[in-house]
Amino acid sequence: MKLKYQVTRDPYRASETHLQGYVRIPVSTLIDHFGAPEYLNEETTAHWIIDFDDGTVATVHIHKPVEYGLAPCSVPLTVYRWHVGGKSHAAVFYVAHVLGVPPIIYRVPESDEDFADFCEEILGG
Repeated sequence: MKLKYQVTRDPYRASETHLQGYVRIPVSTLIDHFGAPEYLNEETTAHWIIDFDDGTVATVHIHKPVEYGLAPCSVPLTVYRWHVGGKSHAAVFYVAHVLGVPPIIYRVPESDEDFADFCEEILGG
């Protein structure tokens, strides 16, 4: 199934979106699929807003890069865990499908064991 989408720079399309999950991928693959990113500020760098034909909106970005060991306004060139925002988990599933990678779904851990499993999944272990 090929999903149809368009990349927009309209910030209103991204309003009321929040973290839905992650994709682990190099920035070059994101650029190949979605074009050059928009650079917002030191807190949110390399930002894309993707409108899918069914009305699903997804954002892909680095949120607070300094907290993840990156310099302000920097973008990693190797595989990185990119934040995917949206209004539902469909956003991360769609982005992952377009990129050909497995989605990592954000969820609130219910136990220490669940938290450990989630950390392992995010870290790519």
